[in-house]
Amino acid sequence: MASPKTQISLLMFSGGIDSTYALKELLIKTNDVVLAHHIHMVNSEKRFRAEAKAAREIVAYCRSNFRQFSYSESLIDRSRLKTAGYDVITIAGEAGVVANNFLFETGQPVDRLIIGTNQEEEDAEARDVPDRLPHFLAALAASSYPNPPPRFETPEIKPKAHLVKELENELRSMCWTCRRPVESDGSLRECRECKTCKLMTEIRQNL
Repeated sequence: MASPKTQISLLMFSGGIDSTYALKELLIKTNDVVLAHHIHMVNSEKRFRAEAKAAREIVAYCRSNFRQFSYSESLIDRSRLKTAGYDVITIAGEAGVVANNFLFETGQPVDRLIIGTNQEEEDAEARDVPDRLPHFLAALAASSYPNPPPRFETPEIKPKAHLVKELENELRSMCWTCRRPVESDGSLRECRECKTCKLMTEIRQNL
């Protein structure tokens, strides 16, 4: 149970580089009560199995090497739909539900919501979806109702290469980064063609 002066931070955790970096920063640089929540995003991209494996391995590593924190999961299945909407809007909606659940269980509100990001992604979103923030905040507020939503905070935005280099080799190797994995012999491998794969290929070559 958090003391009145302790901040309660909810991190929506995918098991990728950005959210893993954000989790490590919370654990080693704050005394926050940290809640990490992973959504099994089941859709046509089929990466949810790889992300789930990564998330659980990373959680175990961080608990052993940094400090304890809460971890939870939920599932959203849109695999039979032609379109799944914007991931970040779905994440905002689920975050409000998770925050309300924490309030129901503990009697304490979640103070802030954090989502991992990087400079390249923010630049692309600003260009391609410049008005997403109001929709994100609306989804968060709606799913938090009738309680006030956690305040949304964006960590200091840094290039993905910086985030990668700040993670230990073992922790880095656990992260899943491909958006459209290819199934081969019952396992998933990176497609090497999606925008994240191309960026990670460049970063890995310069490590």
